Amino acid sequence: MNSITKYSIKEMCIAAVLTALTCVLAPMSVPIGPVPVTLGTFCIFLTGALLPWRLSAISTLVYILIGAVGVPVFSNFKGGIQVLAGPTGGFLIAYPIMAIIISLAVFKFKKKGNTAYILSMAASMLLSMVFCYLLGTLWFVFSMDSTVSAALSACVIPFIWADLTKIACACILSFSVSKALKAAGLWV
Repeated sequence: MNSITKYSIKEMCIAAVLTALTCVLAPMSVPIGPVPVTLGTFCIFLTGALLPWRLSAISTLVYILIGAVGVPVFSNFKGGIQVLAGPTGGFLIAYPIMAIIISLAVFKFKKKGNTAYILSMAASMLLSMVFCYLLGTLWFVFSMDSTVSAALSACVIPFIWADLTKIACACILSFSVSKALKAAGLWV
């Protein structure tokens, strides 16, 4: 039995719903420069917090593949491989790793009590955001032939408060959804 087939139909359905949610919310963006503010990272936070690591990685990879084939699911309703190769591609490529980081931490502390669970969720989301900033900024520097300081000014500094707000909202929503799914017998 391979690792994909061990998941139940309801687990795969939840993964599909999170992929669809990302496809719907991530294109909505506020352009503030070469890198827009989007809800993409918020969706990745939810995916990582609600799914086991393999399913969270698959869910985010499916989202990236949908966009890569041309469906306009990336920021500003863009799609295509050129978006992944463009200046913001590093941020998108970071999504599966972000989801894995969050999922590994959350599922390790999920049964240790609400405080440890929420703290691990917030810390892992913060760590995953730092990873996204790092990969996205490096890709931006490479693709735009930019300096690191210029890339940080364009890709990181304007987004810190918005991303901290997304982390707080994602923690609250993930905790509530997880409790509701567990109470309904749909999730562990």
